[in-house]
Amino acid sequence: VMAGGMNGPERLGEQVRERLIQIDESRRSMEDERDRTLQRQFGIIDAYSQRLRVHGNNRLREFNLVVPWFVQNALVHFLSPHGLEQYSGAAWGTRDVCQGPFESALAFGHYDVARMILLKVFRHQNSDGSLPQWFMFDEYAAMYQHDSHGDIPVWPLMAVGEYLDATSDWSILDAKAGFWETLDGSAGAFRRAGEPRFTPTVGDHLERTLSYIRAHRVPGTELFSYGEGDWDDTLQPAQESMKKDMASTWTIALLYQAAHTLAGLLNEADSRRFGALATAFANEAAIIRSNFTKDFIFDGVLAGYVSFPQGKPTPMIHPSDQRTGIKYRLIPMTRSIIAGLLDESATRRHEVIIERHLHYPDGVRLMSSPASFHDGVTTVFKRAEQAANVGREIGLMYTHAHIRYVEALAALGRERLGDELLRISPVGQFSRLAMSEPRQRNCYFASSDADFPDRYTAAREWSRLRADAENPVGVRGGWRVYSSGPGIYLRQMMQHLFGIQLHVDRVVFDPILEIDDDGTTVDVMLFGAMRHVRYHVTDDDSLVGVVADGRALSGRHEVLPYRRGGLSVSARELADAQHIEVTVGGRR
Repeated sequence: VMAGGMNGPERLGEQVRERLIQIDESRRSMEDERDRTLQRQFGIIDAYSQRLRVHGNNRLREFNLVVPWFVQNALVHFLSPHGLEQYSGAAWGTRDVCQGPFESALAFGHYDVARMILLKVFRHQNSDGSLPQWFMFDEYAAMYQHDSHGDIPVWPLMAVGEYLDATSDWSILDAKAGFWETLDGSAGAFRRAGEPRFTPTVGDHLERTLSYIRAHRVPGTELFSYGEGDWDDTLQPAQESMKKDMASTWTIALLYQAAHTLAGLLNEADSRRFGALATAFANEAAIIRSNFTKDFIFDGVLAGYVSFPQGKPTPMIHPSDQRTGIKYRLIPMTRSIIAGLLDESATRRHEVIIERHLHYPDGVRLMSSPASFHDGVTTVFKRAEQAANVGREIGLMYTHAHIRYVEALAALGRERLGDELLRISPVGQFSRLAMSEPRQRNCYFASSDADFPDRYTAAREWSRLRADAENPVGVRGGWRVYSSGPGIYLRQMMQHLFGIQLHVDRVVFDPILEIDDDGTTVDVMLFGAMRHVRYHVTDDDSLVGVVADGRALSGRHEVLPYRRGGLSVSARELADAQHIEVTVGGRR
C-alpha cells in the first residue's frame, strides 16, 4: 500500500492500517469462497467415482491421488472437451466420446450418462450410415466434420454392445434418434423412398451402420476397407488407392468384437424383432474369424495393414515389409487379444513380440520404429511422413494405446497389470522413471515424447529410449487433459485391477493383483451402499471366491476366451453386506 497526504504521518498511518485491514478481510473472504468451491468440486468428483478409496501400505495407494485428477480430466473431456494446450475448447470426437466418457460412466455405474452419449452420437449419424469425425454441441451444434476415418462407424457399435451388456436396457433399441440432416425444415427427420416420414430408432441406426460397412469392402474381399485411416492419425493414407485396397488389421479386430457382442445381445433382447439384425452381425463376425488368420497373419506375425493387389493379401508393417521398413505395430496385436481372435500359441507369440520390440521404460510404443522422414515428402502415410516434431504418435508412445495394452493384459490375466497402470501415472513418475523430465503431476498426459531435437536424430538414435541404453534420452509429457485416456484408464483400474465390474443388477468380482497386493482394502459405493472390499491374494491359480459379512456367495463364474473369469454376484445376493472378502489366485 502506498499513500500520501497533507495531514501529517499519524493520519496517513491510520489510512494505511485501514486499507490493510480491508485487504486482509477481502483476502480471507476470497480464500473462504475458494475453499467452498474446491469442496463442492471434490464432492462432485468423489460422488462420480463412487467414493473410491484404497487402503494398505503398498503401491496401490497411489490411486488415491490419481483418481480425483483423472476423474476431473475425464469430466472436462466429456462436458467441454479441451486440453491445457487447447484451452479454447474443441469438439466431441465420435470415437473419443464412445471411449473415455462412455467407459468411465459404465465403470462407475452412471448408466444415464452412457445412454445420453449414445443417443447424442446416433443423432449425428449421416443417413448413409457413416458418422462425422467430430461434432460440436450447444450453440455450435451446426459445426461438424462430415467425413471420418474408417474405424469411426465401429465405435458406436462397440458402445451399444457394452451398454446392453452392463444394463440390459433393451428399450434403447427403440429410442428415437433421427439422422443428421434437415428435411422440409425439420432437423433430424429422415424419409425412406416411397414411405411416410418417420423418426428412426437406435435399432435402425445399427442396421444402417452395418449396411455402410458392407458397402465399403476391399475389392475382391468381404473385409471393411481402410478408408481415410484408423485410430492412429499419423497413418492416414498418402495415396488414394490405399483407401479402398487396404484393410486395417486393428479396425477389423475391433469390428469383430463389436459384431460378435451385438449378435448375442440382440437375440437376447428380442429374437423375433431383432433376430435378422443379430444374424447379420453374427455373419459379419463369422466372416472375419474365418479369414483372419489367412488374411492378416503372415509367418506367424500379425501385419499392421494388408493390401490386396489383384485380390492377394500383402502385409504392410510386418517383418517382411520392404516398403515402410517398419516391422511391428502394437494396436492390431492388443486389439486382437482383447477381441479373442488369437489362439493360445498366437497370443503368447504376440505377447513376446510386444515385450521385446515395443515395450519401453515409459510405456509401449505404437510401432517398432518411426516412419521414414524425408523433409516432409509423403509416399505411404501422410502425417507420419510430414510432421517435424517427435511428439505424440510420431514419438510412438501414445498413452491411450498403453492403456489398451493393459486391457489386453487383463484379458490374459497377467499380474503385472497394476505395474503397467502405474507406469503411466504422473504421480510417482519421477521415482519410477529416471529418464522422465519435469512434468506436471496432477493431470493426464496424452503421450510420452522423446527429447530428440529433430526426426533425423530420433531415427538415428532411437535405441537411446531402451531400458539398457548407456546414454538414455529424456522423455517429456505430451498434451495434457484433452484425451479419452483418463476415462479408459479409470475403467481398467476399477474393472480389471480391483476387479469390480458393475452391472445394473449384479457385480462381477475379477481382480488381477500380485501377491504383494495381499491385504489391500478398497472402500467403494456399490448399489447405493458403502462397501469395504478386502483382497486376499494366494500363491496359486485358484478361482475367485467372495464372502460377504461372513456368508460365502455362490454366484456364477464368467467364461472368458483366455482364462477363467471372475465371480458374478447379484445385487440381491450381496444385499446390504458391508464387509466383502475377495480371494483370488495370484497366478492367473
